[in-house]
Amino acid sequence: MLLIALFLSIFVIFFMLSMVANYFILGRNLKKTILVSLLMTIIAIFSHVSPMIMYQWFF
Repeated sequence: MLLIALFLSIFVIFFMLSMVANYFILGRNLKKTILVSLLMTIIAIFSHVSPMIMYQWFF
């Protein structure tokens, strides 16, 4: 349950922050902003999960 809460909070916070940043960086192109923000959020979630998986797998 805690892991689900962690993923949800990472997704919501990181997605919103990246939406705001990319909206201004990408010249107010909303479609590109959403796609880039989703990609960045998926990478952020993977970077939080992969150490836990690797630790369980190696040790």
